[in-house]
Amino acid sequence: MIKTAFKCQVNQVKNNKSISVALLLLALMVVYIGYQSGHLKQSLVYLPALWLCTFIIDLYLFWKPSQQTFEVKNSKRESLYIILSAILGSVFLLIRFSGHWEQFTGLTKLMVMPLLLCTFPIALAVIMLVLKYKPKDLGFRLPFLIPALPVIFIIGLSTYFIAPLNIKFTEAISQEGLLATLFTGIITAALAEEFWRLLAQTRLAVLFNNAALGWLIASIIWAFMHTPKWYYESHNFYETIFGAIRIIPIGLMWGYMTYKTKSIFPAILVHGTNLWGLQNF
Repeated sequence: MIKTAFKCQVNQVKNNKSISVALLLLALMVVYIGYQSGHLKQSLVYLPALWLCTFIIDLYLFWKPSQQTFEVKNSKRESLYIILSAILGSVFLLIRFSGHWEQFTGLTKLMVMPLLLCTFPIALAVIMLVLKYKPKDLGFRLPFLIPALPVIFIIGLSTYFIAPLNIKFTEAISQEGLLATLFTGIITAALAEEFWRLLAQTRLAVLFNNAALGWLIASIIWAFMHTPKWYYESHNFYETIFGAIRIIPIGLMWGYMTYKTKSIFPAILVHGTNLWGLQNF
């Protein structure tokens, strides 16, 4: 089974040469960022750890494969909705973290707030329900949570040995409490982001007739939607861009998990408990 899973990954590389080259370039950029920031060892552990996670996911699904698929009724129209949602959501973030938010009047803030429905993809969820999609068609299916557990273990163990100071579980729980920490991580961040990613990568996959390309584009867009907040906090353009590049690989791993399990729940669990900080360097 291990040999079969490895051959499957090799075949995926061979069948998607252009995407594989793009991933190689991304990996080189991540290693360069690690070198520039003085965390070369961490970057060199980060990437193999993520690959090992994808291998465990494949290994599990060879043992217990998912027979489900994602239905896409109209890839062009739905991709347009998704891209428009990302643009409008980014506009809200740019306004919110422009540095002038506190100076805006209450009326101005009220006029801008509807864009929050695109930042958190509530508007997309409503649109998909109007288009007659059922929750199970949108990834809310009986979860394959078992592969999420070794993934969490791999990321956590890697961080413990290479960057233990990055682990924020104790700090977060002491400040917010366990329930609030889990709510923030799983509901506020992971659910919204992984739902958007699922919609984006499945629709773009059909639009381009290339699942790997849809997967890559969705994770790149997701990563760069974080930049308005990060730039507001650091006022460092290069660090903001480097930060977005750093999280693309872990976003790809979460998207790979969703693509393989055909369920949104495993990625939500892994993402929502991601207080390890292996990607932070």
